[in-house]
Amino acid sequence: MLRNRSIFSASRVSSAAALALLIGLVSASPLFAIGTYSEGWAFVTLKKFEQRGIFIDSWEGDVALAHFDSGEACDEAANQCYTPTERIEAISVRPETHEAVDVMRNNIGRQILIRYRTHRIEALALDSDIEILEAKLPETRSEARVAERKVVDRSGGRRNFSVRGRILQMERRGTAVKTYEGLYLDEQNNKVHPFSVTDGDMAEHIYAVMQQGGSYFIGVSVAYVTGVRESDYDIFEINFNEAAGGAN
Repeated sequence: MLRNRSIFSASRVSSAAALALLIGLVSASPLFAIGTYSEGWAFVTLKKFEQRGIFIDSWEGDVALAHFDSGEACDEAANQCYTPTERIEAISVRPETHEAVDVMRNNIGRQILIRYRTHRIEALALDSDIEILEAKLPETRSEARVAERKVVDRSGGRRNFSVRGRILQMERRGTAVKTYEGLYLDEQNNKVHPFSVTDGDMAEHIYAVMQQGGSYFIGVSVAYVTGVRESDYDIFEINFNEAAGGAN
């Protein structure tokens, strides 16, 4: 999610003029930024969260989210890829995003679900290029209104299998060609694996499923050729009651 950042610099007219220009841009467009790299949902653990700024306030912090070493030697056929690791990312929240600020202030050290936007260039008035748009605690299964089963066509001919676990992160990327990329947890083997989603309806269903707690069965289809997507793993089913891949 992190990329090389660009540094905003005003022309040397005067410090007062530069400050006025900066405040004017932010006031006119609270979401001022040159493009969006990705947007999605992720489970994170909030490590630090504090308010910063003199003329323009924002909330800044650090979150830990699931990661993996793509160079790890592992047995993919036995679903033994990859060992879960953790990475730290800097995040920002605009002060007018009141609900997200309240959730994060009260849940430091706990796992929460965030909806985020990654800017191509660091947005004005924010210290990081990852902006939090929503933050919430997962709902219980009884509170959530999500279908018990969702199935789409399988995109792969190499392997099709079911794991029990959870989707940890999924985001929509790209401008001309959009793809959904994510990471799931296989709870039985305690492994994580990247995946892509090629069906828009399934992507929207996964976003809804992520907003509740608990685990479920994930149907994974593995393709020989990936094309524009990043992973040869695709999600073809989410099932709360039984292993994915059964007869319709």
